[in-house]
Amino acid sequence: MEDYKTRLVTDSAGEEIARYMNEGQARRRIQWLIEKLTALDSVTSFDELFRSPIRRAINRELARHTYYLSLLPHGSTQSARLRFMWNNGADDVGKLLPTIMQIAAAGKLNRLRQCDGECGRWLFAKHGLKRTCPECQAAHAKAHRKTKKFQKDRAKYMKKYRDENYRKPVSKEGKIA
Repeated sequence: MEDYKTRLVTDSAGEEIARYMNEGQARRRIQWLIEKLTALDSVTSFDELFRSPIRRAINRELARHTYYLSLLPHGSTQSARLRFMWNNGADDVGKLLPTIMQIAAAGKLNRLRQCDGECGRWLFAKHGLKRTCPECQAAHAKAHRKTKKFQKDRAKYMKKYRDENYRKPVSKEGKIA
């Protein structure tokens, strides 16, 4: 079972990647990498993984980027600590690779997906089931509320709710109790 801190890190990293995919320029390379890494999740044996052409293609892409560790101050002035961070000054793809690898190592890369709604925006599903972005979800709910069936069911529910909570009971003789 994953701990709370790990979940927060991978969730924020996933949201960062989704935000970049919706705004960034080098989306095709990142999308390609995400698709290939997700495809490797289905590989079960070590030999199959080792011989996989997908793994070799991913390694070729990763070899295009050079990384080095840097030591940075972290925290407040009273309790300063040092933190290691991967750096790559080349391009946006290189800057996002450690984040993508962190999500892949946590086994959550399949949660980074495109919206099933009309917009096609990228999102990170924190709970694994989410398929649409908040905007498409709100539009779908608004359209659903305009249907005749929903309005009929809602009127029936509200009548029952008002009868149970606000109307005073009436006796058989027609007097208010």
